Amino acid sequence: MIPLMVIWSFAQRWRFPDLLPSRYSLRYWDLEWNNILGNIEQSVFMALISATIALLLALVGHEYRIRYRMQVPGYIIAIPMLIPQLSVLFGMQVVALYAQSDAYLFWVIWSHVFLCLPICVPIIRWALA
Repeated sequence: MIPLMVIWSFAQRWRFPDLLPSRYSLRYWDLEWNNILGNIEQSVFMALISATIALLLALVGHEYRIRYRMQVPGYIIAIPMLIPQLSVLFGMQVVALYAQSDAYLFWVIWSHVFLCLPICVPIIRWALA
């Protein structure tokens, strides 16, 4: 399906019985690139911020475990992966609605950190072991 969509995005003329388009064009990409670029920039920004915060929190948890010989049990860290994520995100949305905040970037990053942290904790433990 995706290869067909990629071909369609470059096709200018594609008649019915032909297997591939007879003419190609960058017309669609010229028209839409400015809109797509803004979305890509924002997505990459949110991904980098979320991953950085999750890695820093995992690193702080690892250092705390080494220094005080105490750690959060693994099942508590794994809760976001064990509970159906749709219900967790719905709960986060309800909290955001009760807070009546327009800080959408904060809430999106918070939800990504919440779901990314359980993946980062074992990676940090493995990398620094």
